[in-house]
Amino acid sequence: MSYCVQEGKDRIVIATVEDLNKPCKANITIEKPKEEPGAILPDGSINWDCPCIARDLTGPCGYEMRQALACYTEGVSSPECREKHLELQDCLQSHAGLYPWVNDEDGSVEKEAVRRAEDMINEAEKKS
Repeated sequence: MSYCVQEGKDRIVIATVEDLNKPCKANITIEKPKEEPGAILPDGSINWDCPCIARDLTGPCGYEMRQALACYTEGVSSPECREKHLELQDCLQSHAGLYPWVNDEDGSVEKEAVRRAEDMINEAEKKS
C-alpha cells in the first residue's frame, strides 16, 4: 500500500510494486500552446512585438524600418512609400555590419529584398 509524507513544501510518495503495476487513473489534460501571431496581426496591423520584427526596429535603421512597414501594411502606394523603402535600403547598406543579411557575397539577398519590396509596393498600387 502506498502512502505520502509531507516534508516542508515537498510531498514524498512511497509506492509499492503492486501500486506501480496498476493502470494509471489520473486524468491528465495537456493544454495546447497559444498560437502566437506573426508579424501581421489578424486585423492586418503590424505586430510590433513580434521577435521577427522587433530585432530590426531597435538598430540604427529602426525608424526607416517602421516607416517602410507602415507604408506596406496601410496599403499606401505612392512615390512617398517607394522613397521610404529606398531610404530603408540605403540605411541598411550603410550599416551592413549590423545587418549582415544585406550584403552577401553575390548580392542575392539584397536583390531578393529589393524585389520583395518592389512586389509589395506593386501589390499595394494594384489594390488602390
